[in-house]
Amino acid sequence: MADVSVRFQVAGDSEIVLNLATGQAVRLVEAIMRKVSEAMSAQAAAQGGAGAIPPAMPMQMPGWPDMTSGPSTGGGPQHRLPPA
Repeated sequence: MADVSVRFQVAGDSEIVLNLATGQAVRLVEAIMRKVSEAMSAQAAAQGGAGAIPPAMPMQMPGWPDMTSGPSTGGGPQHRLPPA
């Protein structure tokens, strides 16, 4: 069962649609952000010179809150991500 649909526009009218569980979608977004950060760092390093932008720090994603214990405090049931 897919929780999230991720759409990528390819070319013209074409697109790729991924139907993913929430945990998989989060990991996909983290991987994309990491690759973008690496590419931007490499580009900045290649430019060099005194006016160059320093390489970006690797992205550190905050950890997810612990949702495995305690009662739900929201208006609905407590949602849990599958183990990674």
